[in-house]
Amino acid sequence: MNREQAIGIARAEQLLDLRRPQEAKSQIALVLAAEPDNATAQRVMVRALLQLKDPKARMAAVRAIALAPDSEHGYRLASVAFTKSGMYEEAVGYARDAVRLAPHEWRAHQALANALLKQHPEKALQAAVNGVTLAPEEPGMHLAVGLAAMRTGHEGQARDAFTTVLKLSPDNPDARNNLAVLDHRANKFGAAIDGFGAALATDPRFDLARGNIDVVVIDLLINLRIVMLLTLFLAERARSNLGGLADQTLAVGILAMWAGTVWWGYTRVPARLRRYALDIFRRRRRAIVIGVGIAAMVAGIVIGPLLGVVSAGLGMLLGSAVGLVSFVVDPFFKTGAQGRATRPRWRRSR
Repeated sequence: MNREQAIGIARAEQLLDLRRPQEAKSQIALVLAAEPDNATAQRVMVRALLQLKDPKARMAAVRAIALAPDSEHGYRLASVAFTKSGMYEEAVGYARDAVRLAPHEWRAHQALANALLKQHPEKALQAAVNGVTLAPEEPGMHLAVGLAAMRTGHEGQARDAFTTVLKLSPDNPDARNNLAVLDHRANKFGAAIDGFGAALATDPRFDLARGNIDVVVIDLLINLRIVMLLTLFLAERARSNLGGLADQTLAVGILAMWAGTVWWGYTRVPARLRRYALDIFRRRRRAIVIGVGIAAMVAGIVIGPLLGVVSAGLGMLLGSAVGLVSFVVDPFFKTGAQGRATRPRWRRSR
Protein backbone atom coordinates (compact mmCIF):
# COMPACT_ATOMS: atom_id res chain seq x y z
CA MET A 1 0.00 0.00 0.00
CA ASN A 2 1.52 3.27 -1.09
CA ARG A 3 1.24 6.66 0.55
CA GLU A 4 -1.60 7.82 -1.69
CA GLN A 5 -3.72 4.81 -0.81
CA ALA A 6 -3.02 5.26 2.90
CA ILE A 7 -4.20 8.87 2.65
CA GLY A 8 -7.34 7.70 0.83
CA ILE A 9 -8.14 5.20 3.59
CA ALA A 10 -7.59 7.83 6.29
CA ARG A 11 -9.82 10.28 4.43
CA ALA A 12 -12.61 7.69 4.12
CA GLU A 13 -12.39 6.91 7.83
CA GLN A 14 -12.70 10.62 8.65
CA LEU A 15 -15.80 10.84 6.48
CA LEU A 16 -17.31 7.88 8.31
CA ASP A 17 -16.65 9.57 11.64
CA LEU A 18 -18.54 12.59 10.27
CA ARG A 19 -21.37 10.25 9.21
CA ARG A 20 -20.92 10.98 5.52
CA PRO A 21 -20.95 7.38 4.30
CA GLN A 22 -21.72 8.01 0.63
CA GLU A 23 -18.63 10.18 0.29
CA ALA A 24 -16.61 7.64 2.26
CA LYS A 25 -17.79 4.86 -0.06
CA SER A 26 -16.72 6.82 -3.12
CA GLN A 27 -13.35 7.59 -1.57
CA ILE A 28 -12.58 4.02 -0.54
CA ALA A 29 -13.78 2.67 -3.90
CA LEU A 30 -10.88 4.54 -5.51
CA VAL A 31 -8.43 2.78 -3.19
CA LEU A 32 -9.94 -0.62 -3.91
CA ALA A 33 -9.88 0.05 -7.63
CA ALA A 34 -6.12 0.55 -7.39
CA GLU A 35 -5.54 -2.32 -4.92
CA PRO A 36 -8.49 -4.79 -4.82
CA ASP A 37 -6.84 -7.05 -2.22
CA ASN A 38 -6.29 -4.32 0.36
CA ALA A 39 -7.96 -5.80 3.46
CA THR A 40 -7.93 -2.53 5.39
CA ALA A 41 -9.68 -0.70 2.58
CA GLN A 42 -12.19 -3.53 2.25
CA ARG A 43 -13.09 -3.24 5.94
CA VAL A 44 -13.59 0.52 5.53
CA MET A 45 -15.92 -0.24 2.62
CA VAL A 46 -17.93 -2.55 4.89
CA ARG A 47 -18.26 0.23 7.45
CA ALA A 48 -19.49 2.64 4.77
CA LEU A 49 -22.06 0.12 3.51
CA LEU A 50 -23.24 -0.47 7.06
CA GLN A 51 -23.82 3.23 7.60
CA LEU A 52 -25.71 3.32 4.31
CA LYS A 53 -27.80 0.32 5.44
CA ASP A 54 -26.81 -1.39 2.23
CA PRO A 55 -27.37 -5.20 2.27
CA LYS A 56 -24.20 -5.56 0.20
CA ALA A 57 -22.35 -5.05 3.49
CA ARG A 58 -22.71 -8.77 4.22
CA MET A 59 -20.84 -9.95 1.15
CA ALA A 60 -18.32 -7.15 1.49
CA ALA A 61 -17.59 -8.34 5.04
CA VAL A 62 -17.19 -11.94 3.87
CA ARG A 63 -14.61 -10.74 1.35
CA ALA A 64 -12.84 -8.76 4.09
CA ILE A 65 -12.50 -12.02 6.04
CA ALA A 66 -11.14 -13.81 2.99
CA LEU A 67 -8.52 -11.10 2.51
CA ALA A 68 -7.38 -11.24 6.16
CA PRO A 69 -8.61 -14.44 7.85
CA ASP A 70 -6.48 -13.81 10.95
CA SER A 71 -7.98 -10.38 11.68
CA GLU A 72 -10.84 -10.27 14.17
CA HIS A 73 -12.02 -6.99 12.68
CA GLY A 74 -13.43 -8.61 9.56
CA TYR A 75 -15.35 -11.20 11.56
CA ARG A 76 -16.70 -8.47 13.84
CA LEU A 77 -17.91 -6.42 10.89
CA ALA A 78 -19.49 -9.51 9.37
CA SER A 79 -21.33 -10.14 12.64
CA VAL A 80 -22.67 -6.58 12.63
CA ALA A 81 -23.76 -6.87 8.99
CA PHE A 82 -25.57 -10.17 9.49
CA THR A 83 -27.16 -8.96 12.73
CA LYS A 84 -28.60 -5.93 10.96
CA SER A 85 -30.02 -8.27 8.31
CA GLY A 86 -31.71 -10.46 10.92
CA MET A 87 -29.45 -13.44 10.16
CA TYR A 88 -28.62 -14.08 13.78
CA GLU A 89 -27.11 -17.58 13.61
CA GLU A 90 -24.53 -16.48 11.08
CA ALA A 91 -23.91 -13.28 13.07
CA VAL A 92 -23.26 -15.24 16.26
CA GLY A 93 -20.84 -17.53 14.43
CA TYR A 94 -18.80 -14.61 13.08
CA ALA A 95 -18.83 -12.88 16.47
CA ARG A 96 -17.57 -16.01 18.22
CA ASP A 97 -14.73 -16.20 15.70
CA ALA A 98 -13.88 -12.56 16.50
CA VAL A 99 -13.80 -13.32 20.24
CA ARG A 100 -11.66 -16.41 19.59
CA LEU A 101 -9.13 -14.40 17.60
CA ALA A 102 -9.08 -11.44 20.00
CA PRO A 103 -10.47 -12.42 23.42
CA HIS A 104 -9.36 -9.11 24.93
CA GLU A 105 -11.02 -6.92 22.28
CA TRP A 106 -14.17 -5.43 23.84
CA ARG A 107 -15.70 -4.68 20.45
CA ALA A 108 -15.77 -8.40 19.66
CA HIS A 109 -17.74 -9.05 22.85
CA GLN A 110 -20.07 -6.17 21.97
CA ALA A 111 -20.71 -7.72 18.54
CA LEU A 112 -21.42 -11.07 20.19
CA ALA A 113 -23.84 -9.49 22.66
CA ASN A 114 -25.73 -7.73 19.86
CA ALA A 115 -25.87 -10.91 17.75
CA LEU A 116 -27.24 -12.95 20.67
CA LEU A 117 -29.70 -10.29 21.87
CA LYS A 118 -32.74 -11.27 19.83
CA GLN A 119 -32.72 -15.03 20.36
CA HIS A 120 -30.53 -15.60 23.42
CA PRO A 121 -30.77 -12.53 25.67
CA GLU A 122 -29.32 -14.23 28.76
CA LYS A 123 -26.20 -15.18 26.81
CA ALA A 124 -26.14 -11.68 25.35
CA LEU A 125 -26.12 -10.24 28.86
CA GLN A 126 -23.15 -12.40 29.83
CA ALA A 127 -21.23 -11.39 26.68
CA ALA A 128 -21.94 -7.73 27.40
CA VAL A 129 -20.80 -8.06 31.02
CA ASN A 130 -17.58 -9.67 29.77
CA GLY A 131 -17.06 -6.69 27.48
CA VAL A 132 -17.62 -4.21 30.31
CA THR A 133 -14.97 -6.02 32.34
CA LEU A 134 -12.52 -5.44 29.49
CA ALA A 135 -13.54 -1.83 28.81
CA PRO A 136 -15.45 -0.24 31.70
CA GLU A 137 -14.94 3.21 30.19
CA GLU A 138 -16.67 2.39 26.88
CA PRO A 139 -20.29 3.64 26.65
CA GLY A 140 -21.12 1.10 23.96
CA MET A 141 -20.47 -1.83 26.27
CA HIS A 142 -22.71 -0.45 29.00
CA LEU A 143 -25.37 0.17 26.37
CA ALA A 144 -25.12 -3.50 25.36
CA VAL A 145 -25.56 -4.52 29.00
CA GLY A 146 -28.65 -2.32 29.27
CA LEU A 147 -30.23 -3.74 26.13
CA ALA A 148 -29.69 -7.33 27.23
CA ALA A 149 -30.94 -6.54 30.73
CA MET A 150 -34.13 -5.05 29.24
CA ARG A 151 -34.67 -8.21 27.21
CA THR A 152 -34.26 -10.44 30.26
CA GLY A 153 -36.50 -8.36 32.52
CA HIS A 154 -33.71 -6.95 34.69
CA GLU A 155 -34.95 -3.39 34.39
CA GLY A 156 -33.03 -2.11 37.41
CA GLN A 157 -29.77 -3.36 35.89
CA ALA A 158 -30.78 -1.86 32.54
CA ARG A 159 -31.46 1.53 34.10
CA ASP A 160 -28.10 1.47 35.88
CA ALA A 161 -26.34 0.60 32.62
CA PHE A 162 -27.99 3.39 30.62
CA THR A 163 -27.30 5.86 33.41
CA THR A 164 -23.64 4.88 33.26
CA VAL A 165 -23.67 5.46 29.50
CA LEU A 166 -24.86 9.03 30.08
CA LYS A 167 -22.15 9.59 32.68
CA LEU A 168 -19.54 8.52 30.12
CA SER A 169 -21.26 10.11 27.13
CA PRO A 170 -23.81 12.75 28.23
CA ASP A 171 -25.12 13.35 24.71
CA ASN A 172 -25.81 9.69 23.90
CA PRO A 173 -29.32 9.65 22.35
CA ASP A 174 -29.68 5.87 22.50
CA ALA A 175 -29.28 5.77 26.28
CA ARG A 176 -31.76 8.63 26.72
CA ASN A 177 -34.28 6.89 24.49
CA ASN A 178 -33.88 3.57 26.28
CA LEU A 179 -34.22 5.13 29.73
CA ALA A 180 -37.42 6.76 28.50
CA VAL A 181 -38.69 3.33 27.39
CA LEU A 182 -38.16 2.11 30.96
CA ASP A 183 -40.04 5.16 32.27
CA HIS A 184 -42.91 4.38 29.91
CA ARG A 185 -43.06 0.79 31.16
CA ALA A 186 -43.37 2.18 34.67
CA ASN A 187 -46.27 4.42 33.51
CA LYS A 188 -44.18 7.54 34.10
CA PHE A 189 -45.56 9.22 31.01
CA GLY A 190 -44.14 12.69 31.67
CA ALA A 191 -40.63 11.37 32.30
CA ALA A 192 -40.90 9.14 29.22
CA ILE A 193 -41.89 11.97 26.87
CA ASP A 194 -39.20 14.20 28.39
CA GLY A 195 -36.60 11.48 27.81
CA PHE A 196 -37.65 10.89 24.21
CA GLY A 197 -37.61 14.65 23.66
CA ALA A 198 -34.09 14.86 25.09
CA ALA A 199 -32.95 12.07 22.76
CA LEU A 200 -34.50 13.88 19.81
CA ALA A 201 -32.87 17.17 20.83
CA THR A 202 -29.49 15.41 20.88
CA ASP A 203 -30.08 13.76 17.51
CA PRO A 204 -32.74 15.54 15.41
CA ARG A 205 -32.66 12.65 12.91
CA PHE A 206 -33.60 10.13 15.60
CA ASP A 207 -36.95 9.09 14.12
CA LEU A 208 -37.41 6.27 16.62
CA ALA A 209 -37.51 8.75 19.51
CA ARG A 210 -39.96 10.91 17.57
CA GLY A 211 -42.20 7.90 17.04
CA ASN A 212 -41.94 6.95 20.69
CA ILE A 213 -43.28 10.36 21.71
CA ASP A 214 -46.34 9.65 19.59
CA VAL A 215 -46.76 6.26 21.26
CA VAL A 216 -46.83 7.82 24.72
CA VAL A 217 -49.26 10.56 23.64
CA ILE A 218 -51.58 7.90 22.20
CA ASP A 219 -51.37 6.02 25.50
CA LEU A 220 -52.48 9.18 27.28
CA LEU A 221 -55.41 9.48 24.87
CA ILE A 222 -56.32 5.84 25.49
CA ASN A 223 -56.31 6.44 29.25
CA LEU A 224 -58.55 9.46 28.75
CA ARG A 225 -60.97 7.40 26.68
CA ILE A 226 -61.10 4.67 29.32
CA VAL A 227 -61.89 7.20 32.04
CA MET A 228 -64.62 8.72 29.86
CA LEU A 229 -66.21 5.36 29.08
CA LEU A 230 -66.25 4.34 32.73
CA THR A 231 -67.73 7.71 33.67
CA LEU A 232 -70.51 7.38 31.09
CA PHE A 233 -71.32 3.87 32.24
CA LEU A 234 -71.58 4.91 35.88
CA ALA A 235 -73.52 8.06 34.98
CA GLU A 236 -76.09 6.13 32.96
CA ARG A 237 -76.70 3.83 35.89
CA ALA A 238 -77.01 6.77 38.28
CA ARG A 239 -79.38 8.83 36.12
CA SER A 240 -82.17 6.23 36.29
CA ASN A 241 -83.01 7.70 39.71
CA LEU A 242 -82.64 11.29 38.55
CA GLY A 243 -84.45 13.47 36.09
CA GLY A 244 -84.69 16.82 34.36
CA LEU A 245 -82.45 19.29 36.12
CA ALA A 246 -80.44 16.47 37.69
CA ASP A 247 -79.45 15.30 34.21
CA GLN A 248 -77.94 18.69 33.47
CA THR A 249 -76.17 18.78 36.82
CA LEU A 250 -74.82 15.29 36.17
CA ALA A 251 -73.57 16.35 32.74
CA VAL A 252 -71.73 19.33 34.23
CA GLY A 253 -70.11 17.08 36.81
CA ILE A 254 -69.01 14.59 34.16
CA LEU A 255 -67.56 17.32 31.96
CA ALA A 256 -65.67 18.74 34.94
CA MET A 257 -64.20 15.31 35.66
CA TRP A 258 -63.20 14.90 32.03
CA ALA A 259 -61.64 18.36 31.95
CA GLY A 260 -59.59 17.44 35.01
CA THR A 261 -58.40 14.24 33.32
CA VAL A 262 -57.44 16.16 30.18
CA TRP A 263 -55.51 18.67 32.25
CA TRP A 264 -53.71 15.86 34.06
CA GLY A 265 -52.62 14.34 30.73
CA TYR A 266 -51.65 17.72 29.33
CA THR A 267 -49.42 18.47 32.29
CA ARG A 268 -47.66 15.10 31.84
CA VAL A 269 -46.22 16.49 28.60
CA PRO A 270 -43.21 18.80 29.05
CA ALA A 271 -43.98 22.37 27.98
CA ARG A 272 -41.43 22.34 25.15
CA LEU A 273 -43.11 19.31 23.54
CA ARG A 274 -46.78 20.20 23.98
CA ARG A 275 -47.24 21.76 20.56
CA TYR A 276 -45.67 18.72 18.91
CA ALA A 277 -47.85 16.40 21.01
CA LEU A 278 -51.06 18.25 20.15
CA ASP A 279 -50.21 17.92 16.47
CA ILE A 280 -50.49 14.13 16.71
CA PHE A 281 -53.90 14.10 15.02
CA ARG A 282 -52.19 15.20 11.81
CA ARG A 283 -49.54 12.49 12.04
CA ARG A 284 -51.30 9.37 13.29
CA ARG A 285 -54.52 7.84 12.02
CA ARG A 286 -54.86 5.92 15.26
CA ALA A 287 -55.03 9.20 17.17
CA ILE A 288 -57.81 10.33 14.85
CA VAL A 289 -59.83 7.19 15.58
CA ILE A 290 -59.43 7.67 19.32
CA GLY A 291 -60.21 11.37 18.96
CA VAL A 292 -63.49 10.62 17.14
CA GLY A 293 -64.56 8.36 19.99
CA ILE A 294 -63.70 11.03 22.55
CA ALA A 295 -65.50 13.73 20.57
CA ALA A 296 -68.62 11.55 20.30
CA MET A 297 -68.71 11.03 24.05
CA VAL A 298 -68.34 14.75 24.68
CA ALA A 299 -71.11 15.51 22.19
CA GLY A 300 -73.39 12.94 23.79
CA ILE A 301 -72.96 14.30 27.29
CA VAL A 302 -73.33 17.95 26.19
CA ILE A 303 -76.20 17.74 23.72
CA GLY A 304 -78.28 15.00 25.35
CA PRO A 305 -79.34 16.81 28.56
CA LEU A 306 -80.14 19.96 26.59
CA LEU A 307 -82.75 18.08 24.56
CA GLY A 308 -84.61 16.45 27.41
CA VAL A 309 -84.62 13.55 29.83
CA VAL A 310 -85.06 10.83 27.19
CA SER A 311 -82.41 12.33 24.93
CA ALA A 312 -79.99 12.57 27.81
CA GLY A 313 -79.87 8.82 28.13
CA LEU A 314 -79.77 8.44 24.35
CA GLY A 315 -76.89 10.89 24.08
CA MET A 316 -74.91 9.02 26.72
CA LEU A 317 -75.70 5.71 25.00
CA LEU A 318 -74.65 6.90 21.55
CA GLY A 319 -71.50 8.53 22.92
CA SER A 320 -70.59 5.32 24.73
CA ALA A 321 -71.29 3.26 21.61
CA VAL A 322 -69.00 5.36 19.41
CA GLY A 323 -66.37 5.34 22.14
CA LEU A 324 -66.52 1.54 22.32
CA VAL A 325 -66.33 1.24 18.53
CA SER A 326 -63.18 3.38 18.51
CA PHE A 327 -61.79 1.18 21.27
CA VAL A 328 -62.26 -1.91 19.08
CA VAL A 329 -61.15 -0.32 15.80
CA ASP A 330 -58.05 1.69 16.79
CA PRO A 331 -55.68 -1.31 17.29
CA PHE A 332 -55.92 -1.90 13.53
CA PHE A 333 -54.10 1.41 13.07
CA LYS A 334 -51.07 0.43 15.14
CA THR A 335 -48.92 -0.01 12.04
CA GLY A 336 -48.91 1.46 8.56
CA ALA A 337 -47.85 4.58 6.74
CA GLN A 338 -48.58 6.81 9.71
CA GLY A 339 -46.39 5.05 12.23
CA ARG A 340 -43.95 2.28 12.93
CA ALA A 341 -44.39 1.37 16.60
CA THR A 342 -47.16 0.23 18.89
CA ARG A 343 -44.98 0.72 21.94
CA PRO A 344 -41.79 2.65 22.58
CA ARG A 345 -38.78 0.84 21.19
CA TRP A 346 -35.20 0.86 22.24
CA ARG A 347 -32.15 1.23 20.03
CA ARG A 348 -28.72 -0.30 20.21
CA SER A 349 -25.62 1.75 19.58
CA ARG A 350 -24.97 2.77 16.02
